[in-house]
Amino acid sequence: MVTVVAFSLVACPSADEPRDEALLDAALPPSSAPADAAFLPERRDDSGDTGVEEITEAGTSADAHEVTDAVAEIGDGGTEERGRLMIEPKSGSYPYRTAITLTAEDQFSEIRYTLDGTTPDRESLVYTAPLVMSQPVGTSLVVRAIAFQSDGKRSAEIRGDYTIEPGLVIHFRKPADWSSPSFYFWDPRPGPLTTLWPGIAMLPENASDAEGWYYATLKGQVEANFLFNGNDRPQTEDIYWSKQEGWFDEWEWMDISPEAMRRYTTCCLFPNARPKALIMSFDDGREQDARLIEIFDRYGIKGSFHLNSGSLGARDIAAAYEGHEVSSHSVHHPYLNDLTRAQLEAEVLQDRLNLEALVGYPVRGMAYPFGSYNTTLLRSMNDFGLVYGRVVPTTKDFRLPYDLLRWRGTCHHSEASGLVDAFWATPQLTWRSSSSGVIAGSSTATKPTTVGRTSRRWLTACQGDTTTSGTHP
Repeated sequence: MVTVVAFSLVACPSADEPRDEALLDAALPPSSAPADAAFLPERRDDSGDTGVEEITEAGTSADAHEVTDAVAEIGDGGTEERGRLMIEPKSGSYPYRTAITLTAEDQFSEIRYTLDGTTPDRESLVYTAPLVMSQPVGTSLVVRAIAFQSDGKRSAEIRGDYTIEPGLVIHFRKPADWSSPSFYFWDPRPGPLTTLWPGIAMLPENASDAEGWYYATLKGQVEANFLFNGNDRPQTEDIYWSKQEGWFDEWEWMDISPEAMRRYTTCCLFPNARPKALIMSFDDGREQDARLIEIFDRYGIKGSFHLNSGSLGARDIAAAYEGHEVSSHSVHHPYLNDLTRAQLEAEVLQDRLNLEALVGYPVRGMAYPFGSYNTTLLRSMNDFGLVYGRVVPTTKDFRLPYDLLRWRGTCHHSEASGLVDAFWATPQLTWRSSSSGVIAGSSTATKPTTVGRTSRRWLTACQGDTTTSGTHP
């Protein structure tokens, strides 16, 4: 069974799918920002995820607290001192982008610090501005620091251990024609948090807004439904999210930052050590499948055929689709977005079981009829024994599928001829595999491959062949 491809061709209409991501260039936002849904600017350094950033103006989060386990208290207490070197806030869990400040008395000419747990020395990073907690949510940050006088004398070391407090951190790259995005969410869990339409105005991650990234946090939440609203532009589709951090760029959804992806250099290969792959995806189990399979077999192409077990008749399905993947398309092809869990079991789970009885092997994927699905189905796919679900929208590129429960193909079959040459000329792109973590591809363009030549032959064979043009979702 093919679960990850670079060029994914689908045969279905382009109908709309149901609505179901250094140095800081700006100061922190005003204290009037909502406490439970805070929006703060952020930018990561491409040199690596240190989990911290410097900001150009001093400042700390409104939720920052001074250290109380002081060795020597000063004034009201709460600031930890080691030979006149101080750090705040104290070790603990804080909101995303809380500022960490290091201060020393005038006799110290510089402060050096580390972020990787090692002991600071004269070769360590020089502290010049407050540090911002921007490590991946769920990971810890250790700040260790010492201060030096001009004569070489040094302070005692001071240390802070920090984690991002529980919650969702959502990044969004707005389309170029949007002025500014709003973040509208509903039904967060465990709740209660609410917002009014059109949602909370998001703030840019850097002052110049050069890359169009914005972000939001939902404090204490583990999952939520939300959408991004362009105010005077169409809103995005509804999104259900249950991971601690997410990046949303050009309608692709990731739980690792695009910057982190670009730093990986290990190449991902498909079976037989191929750097790219081609697969066809067709729905409904129509009579035209026989002609398609004949052409596919002639040129060594593999296809995924998504079938409705309620309309298959008496055909020998195992023989008809031998050598190709059979997957689910529901029993009766209904719109799934309004169905209850029990109704989804009857349509999706039962279709999978019916098909397995016909083909004699595990069925592990599906194409959503009409591209329709809902949050209940996404949460139930694992229970139903399914690991991927295909949707109608396409990517027009050759990246590996990131979200296998909302798998978008490269293009519809009517658009393939314009992408074949670009397919073999384009380097393998960095993306994420759901089973093996982060992967990446080669940085140089590949030569024309068997896949590219085979694609052309297939398109030539199918051109003008009416038996291959009548498929739909």
